[in-house]
Amino acid sequence: MSGLREKQEERLKSLAEFPERDPHPVIEILSSGQVTYQNPSARDAFGDLAENAAARAVVTNWAGAVEALRREPRRPLKQRVNWNGRIFEAHAHIIPERDRIRIFFVDIAD
Repeated sequence: MSGLREKQEERLKSLAEFPERDPHPVIEILSSGQVTYQNPSARDAFGDLAENAAARAVVTNWAGAVEALRREPRRPLKQRVNWNGRIFEAHAHIIPERDRIRIFFVDIAD
């Protein structure tokens, strides 16, 4: 039993490393706009969004984006985001059972 638990814990630890080591920004936001997670790349690109009241400004028309994702939860929302002189393509996905939106960014300025 202990071996199974250790394997499960190791798997969870491994999965948790993915966003932390992703070179692209990843954020998770409650539908209300409160930022619940930023990977290191997102903090580098956007600053500390949890401390920034304008976090929803990362995505244009936040309320409309949330509504569109709720209507079609299997269809990601794609947007271009201009932030501090950088241009990103954002792919937003809703996790309805957790009332959260995960957004994956790719810098497309180059």
